[in-house]
Amino acid sequence: VAEVAIMGVAAIFIPFPAAVDDHQYHNAKWLVDRGAAIVMRQSDCNVPLLQREIALLHHDQELRLKLAERARGCAVSSSTENIIIEMQQLSINQRLGGR
Repeated sequence: VAEVAIMGVAAIFIPFPAAVDDHQYHNAKWLVDRGAAIVMRQSDCNVPLLQREIALLHHDQELRLKLAERARGCAVSSSTENIIIEMQQLSINQRLGGR
């Protein structure tokens, strides 16, 4: 999901249903809720439905662009910096005795 957002592309997600805590679905749903992707449950997915969704994206350039732009707008490009800041803060707190 993060890669789709950072690249700003339209996507159809079919999450692996046995993923721990259904995290793949919830991650994809985060983009879907923002109008930035399409998600289909594997149990609901079949060839005609998937063909329809792919054809829709293929033939509707406006929809593809809208999904792509919204996905790009959801991207967090500063994640590495945010993780470093959090790790530095944890390290400082540990050195100060957990204060």
